[in-house]
Amino acid sequence: MFRENPLLWALLLPAFGYMVSLGTLQPFLFWLSRDQFHLGPEMWTLLLAAQGAGALIGAVVSHRLAGALTSTQALLRAYLLSSLLEGLSTFALIFAPNSLVASGLLIVGGIPEMIAFATYFTLLQRCLSLERQAVFYAVSLPLMDACLIAGIVSGAFYTSDLVTLGQFWLFASACAVLPVLPFLAWRGSATDRQSSVSRQKDQRQP
Repeated sequence: MFRENPLLWALLLPAFGYMVSLGTLQPFLFWLSRDQFHLGPEMWTLLLAAQGAGALIGAVVSHRLAGALTSTQALLRAYLLSSLLEGLSTFALIFAPNSLVASGLLIVGGIPEMIAFATYFTLLQRCLSLERQAVFYAVSLPLMDACLIAGIVSGAFYTSDLVTLGQFWLFASACAVLPVLPFLAWRGSATDRQSSVSRQKDQRQP
């Protein structure tokens, strides 16, 4: 399946990294509220609410973009760029001076998160038949659950004082951002080759 359609790697590997980052997010927000902002446990729920608000806004934006993103290349570009932006915006949480700024970053980060979510499933529907989709989900969903669990369990490094909160979040953000970068470079080189071939064809025409 992956040999026939290498585009699936560009979808799946960033998704694995995202799931690790997602697993770290809820405990990180709790520790951010308690240890960095020195707020009570109830303020943690406000950060979670801000994340949900961003997801709602992102759902509206992705719905409006659906008509504009018609080609597979445009969808892939939107998926990779939105995954990158979501990872960078959540990484910026560690620099937030207070819960208000953190809430704003969570709202902003929820928008590309939902765009990536929508384009991911749209691309899968384009790349795979219904039968292949069933096989793909049967293989990928348990692995995604494992990545989510790995993200949650990694919080033990912070609670055991093996890493600082900033180091813990740097690891989580790297899981979200780094898997995207090779595919952005791959997509850019593929586009350059395609443009070069098109120019050569144009030059050969009388």
